[in-house]
Amino acid sequence: MDMKKHRRQAAWLCFEPCLSQAQLVQSIEILEHEFQLDGTINLMAYVAKICMQFDIELQMQKTLFNTLHKLVSQKTELSDIDPLSLLIAEQILHVEVVNNISESDTKILPDAPAYTLVFISFMRLVIDYTTDKKELFSMLSELVTDKKLKSQDLTSYIEQWVSNHYNLLWSENLSQQTLTRLVHLVYMALCEVSGPVAADDCFHKALVICEQQPESRFFSPSQFL
Repeated sequence: MDMKKHRRQAAWLCFEPCLSQAQLVQSIEILEHEFQLDGTINLMAYVAKICMQFDIELQMQKTLFNTLHKLVSQKTELSDIDPLSLLIAEQILHVEVVNNISESDTKILPDAPAYTLVFISFMRLVIDYTTDKKELFSMLSELVTDKKLKSQDLTSYIEQWVSNHYNLLWSENLSQQTLTRLVHLVYMALCEVSGPVAADDCFHKALVICEQQPESRFFSPSQFL
């Protein structure tokens, strides 16, 4: 039996009730890089790491360890799927997303400030990593009309965005402050739709990729947060 594959399958099954798929893929990546060793102490350290990484309640740690230990101890195949294939697919997606960031934006908007180009790249990445795009934009449309948030002045921009998710050229003449407000509104919408943990995960992944873009040398996407 391939024990590394077996541990990957055990880890996936163990944490599946607690984590989103994107987080599960990250948990397998952590396993591969840091904890692919035999031994109970190694399993305990891995569970502790995942619980800390994804804010899993401390009281769950012992239960998760027992579950993982039991799964790893089984002598039969746990699944037909090797989570490593999902990890590789996720890494390929990262490369494709980086390569598919539209270079035409700099041509269409040659005089746009760096923060505008970064906003466009960052938000496209967030959309790519959002599992339920329809729900996200539905929630954005709802939040922008909420009088408590005082975001009604953003309504026309959200309406244009809803009509074409990947066309953000309407942001060309908006100030950095307005774009920042839009980013915050998207984060709030994601929290409502997917929960704060998934929203943080989505934004973090988008941020990491966006920071690799040429325009981010002049304006960091983290300035929107």
